[in-house]
Amino acid sequence: MTFDETEEALSRFRVSRELGFLTRCDMSKMHEYYRPWIDLCDNMVELIRKNQVQQAVLQLPLLTTDKLVTYEDWRTAHLLLVTMASGYLWSGNPKEAPFVLPRSISQPLTAVSEQLGIRPVICHASACLANWHLIDNNQPFSPDNLQLNAFTFLNSRGNHWFFVVTAQLIRAEIQVLQRMNEHLSPKEFYHELRPFLWGYNEGSLKQNGIIFEGSHCGHVNTSSPGKIPKVAIFPGMEDMGHLKYGGGSAAQSSTIQLIDAFLKVEHTGAEKDFLIEQREYMPREHRQLLEWVEASTPVGKSTPGREQALEALRAFRCTHLNTVAQYILTQIEHPSSTTGTGGTPFMQFLKNVRADTE
Repeated sequence: MTFDETEEALSRFRVSRELGFLTRCDMSKMHEYYRPWIDLCDNMVELIRKNQVQQAVLQLPLLTTDKLVTYEDWRTAHLLLVTMASGYLWSGNPKEAPFVLPRSISQPLTAVSEQLGIRPVICHASACLANWHLIDNNQPFSPDNLQLNAFTFLNSRGNHWFFVVTAQLIRAEIQVLQRMNEHLSPKEFYHELRPFLWGYNEGSLKQNGIIFEGSHCGHVNTSSPGKIPKVAIFPGMEDMGHLKYGGGSAAQSSTIQLIDAFLKVEHTGAEKDFLIEQREYMPREHRQLLEWVEASTPVGKSTPGREQALEALRAFRCTHLNTVAQYILTQIEHPSSTTGTGGTPFMQFLKNVRADTE
C-alpha cells in the first residue's frame, strides 16, 4: 500500500494515525441549540443526588438532529443521549427502572444511531472512544492528562478514571490496564458505576427490555406510568418494538477485534457469535474496517513474528481476565451465574477467547 492509499483507507474507516479508533470531540463546538443536552449531562451528579434525573429528562425539549454538522457532532450527540438514557434508567432502584424511554431522548437517539450505524444504547465507542479531551494540549495523551466529556454519574475520581484508562487501551498495553486500581476500587466499580453501563436487558428490563417512545408501542404517560396509550409513530421507529440491547462491553473494542482479525485468530461457537454481534455497537466504519482486514490480511499461521504477537495478545487477555475477576468476581454473591454488561457469562467467555490465541 502506498502512503496515499494508506491515508485514504484511514480516512475512509475513521481511524486516526495518531489516535487509532479514538475520536477527538470538542463539546464547545456543538451548536448552542443542544445546550439542554449538555447542561443535563454536566449536572448529572447533582441531579442523581437530588433524585431528579427522571424529572429533568421528562422536561427536556424534543430536539432534532438538523444542527449536527460534523462527524464529531454526531458522535458527541450519541454520547450525550446515551448518558441521559443511562441516568434516566439506572439512577434509581434497578428493580424499578422505567420501561419506556421518553421521546426527548428516544427520537434523537434513534436518528443519531441510524446516522452512525450504531446501536442506540451505551457502548464502548461512546463512553470511551469519544468521551475524552486533553487537560493540557502540550502534555502527552495519558490517563493523567484526560478529562471526560460526559457519562459522569459519581462524585468521585473513580468514574472518570475507569473511562480514561480504558480509552488509553487503544494500544492494548498491559501497564495501562494495571493502573485501574490507582483511583477505582472493585467495590465502587461494581456497586456504583457498573449499573450505568447496563443496556436494556438488566434489572427490571431483563425480561421484556425497553420501549422507545415513538415506536409503535411506546409512549410515556407521566400521570399513569403503567399505561401506554396510542400515539403518533415517529418516522424510522415504526418496527422497533421492545429492545433488549446489551450495554457497554470490552468485547466492543475495535482495537482488540482488529488485532484478532489481522493475526487471523479464529474464534468459534458462542464466542464468535457474540464478538460478531458486538460489532453492531461499533461505528459503521470501524465495523467495515474489521471486515476488510479479515478479508485481506497478509498474515498466515507461518508468518514470521505471528507467534510473538499472539504471545503478547495472550498476555494482555490474561491481564484483562484477572482485572475483570478482581473488579466483578470478588464483588458478587453467585459467581457462577454472573454475566457481563454486554449480557454474556463473562469469565468462561474470556477464558475461551484467550484459549483461541494458543
